[in-house]
Amino acid sequence: MGAPNFDYIRVSMLPNIGINRGKSLLDHFGSFEEFAKADIRALQRVKGIQQPLAISLHSALREERTIADIDAAVEKAKKICDSGHVSLLTIDDSDYPAMLRKIYDPPLFIFLKGTFTKEDEKALAIVGTRQPTDYGRQVTAQFAESLASAGVTIVSGLALGIDTIAHHTALQHGGRTIAVMGSGIDTIYPFTNRTLSKTIAENGCLISEFLPGTKPDAPNFPRRNRIISGLSIATIVAEAGLRSGATLTAQMAFDQNREVFAIPGSIYNPKSEGTNELIRTNVASPVGLPDHIFEALDILKPDAAKDITADVQLNLAEGTIINALGNDPVHVDALGEQTGMRTSDILIHLLQLEFKGLVRQLPGKYFTLATR
Repeated sequence: MGAPNFDYIRVSMLPNIGINRGKSLLDHFGSFEEFAKADIRALQRVKGIQQPLAISLHSALREERTIADIDAAVEKAKKICDSGHVSLLTIDDSDYPAMLRKIYDPPLFIFLKGTFTKEDEKALAIVGTRQPTDYGRQVTAQFAESLASAGVTIVSGLALGIDTIAHHTALQHGGRTIAVMGSGIDTIYPFTNRTLSKTIAENGCLISEFLPGTKPDAPNFPRRNRIISGLSIATIVAEAGLRSGATLTAQMAFDQNREVFAIPGSIYNPKSEGTNELIRTNVASPVGLPDHIFEALDILKPDAAKDITADVQLNLAEGTIINALGNDPVHVDALGEQTGMRTSDILIHLLQLEFKGLVRQLPGKYFTLATR
């Protein structure tokens, strides 16, 4: 990655520009400097720039206050990037996240603290309420652990509650995680997550489209949600009420043509009204186990079964059982439903698979794939 291009910051600070128009202007003129010298007729030749906006832009670029504000923002951004801990990526950079570039309104630039790697293109978002129930905490940790253990990067929003649990769990199990912020990259919110944010930057990254120093104002969070879903192959809503930020993220993922999953909850629990409504309206598919995610998304399927059976001879029934098992415990009755085999027959085959070192039995007649 070369030197950061701050022209996208300059153009973003002009009134009524928007993401698509800002990119069109810089693509057309090649630089902010050339754009700033253009007359009204030249501005009108740019796609999406009509006469009223051309006049407004021409006027703004000749106001000392506007130029002073732009220069101050750029100097602040340069200072934080020069510190060596933060990078600026523009939409034209090769390191810009490929999944994010594909959405309708990708940010023109993002500030990044940490590293974004190729493996982060296999990412999945987990979002939900800031005040989860015990059930919400449990299912979030369960899904985040299984996904992170399978090499899936966990994306969330650094908020209290479900977001924090998702980030923490991924890190605890050796996974990578990405936090998308609703404030400047130098303004950790909530403040109680400052230690967590440092660990995330060491094992993933923090991302913000807001200029350094931006406070965590309420309008920022709905805007950042499109980035959470945009970075992810799919979004899981763990527990959320109606009209919540998490359900908004799910709707954004749906609009971005990404997969959406929701963990059902009790009809008597207001914290599950949002997840249940997403399922009822077909925005989200219901999931009860992490394995359901792997079954739905081929790209995320762990290679455990393939690896552990590479040098072992299996009969047809044993192969069927291995394919039905994953990293999460599965009850023998559930295996029967999945495979269509009788419980008595399954138990015999499971015993043989245990002898071969491929399956591990847990208390209560639960089984998982063994690891080598």
